Amino acid sequence: MYKYTAIFFLVCLQGIVGWYMVESGLVDRVDVSHYRLATHLSLAFVILSLTLWYIFQNLQIKSFHNKISSSLVLSIFILIFLQIILGAFLAGLDSNVNLIFSLEAFSTPSIVQFIHRNIAYVLMLLVFYFNYVYIKSRLPIKPLLIFDLAICFQIILGVVTLLSGAKIIYASLHQIGSILVVSSFLFILYKNFKTNLPLSG
Repeated sequence: MYKYTAIFFLVCLQGIVGWYMVESGLVDRVDVSHYRLATHLSLAFVILSLTLWYIFQNLQIKSFHNKISSSLVLSIFILIFLQIILGAFLAGLDSNVNLIFSLEAFSTPSIVQFIHRNIAYVLMLLVFYFNYVYIKSRLPIKPLLIFDLAICFQIILGVVTLLSGAKIIYASLHQIGSILVVSSFLFILYKNFKTNLPLSG
């Protein structure tokens, strides 16, 4: 029962963080702080991940018969989350500002975009390797295909968003794409770690 209570408090905290984010755009500026936006989005994905994890438990999703390297799976999951946070930074930064060097790297759109793009390259290399290991382990192919499609969809949306000058419709679809990526990979993570993570209470 404690896990549902935890989600309830996290949702309440999300409301507080949401107001804290909006409040940053009510005085002296018309846009919100990208730091607060990133915090708000990160907490939303924590809530999503925990909720899905408990749903998988209640549905009694079976674990993989063969396990993939925990360091590989966790590395990909962490990089996905990092990409989402960096995406929130980009969304919260004014794209019309001059792209000049700043000691505050995460307040400079060009630097954040550079980091976001290069982490994407690293993530894709890991995903390719993950596909190889997954197939070699003879695991069910459907979860992998769904994740791969989600990743491809997200990459295409990312390129389209960039080329369109970050039009709101493409940027919004890109954010929705991140939900698909996290959800599909979390399913794989759950099946790989079901008997190893202490989250079944």
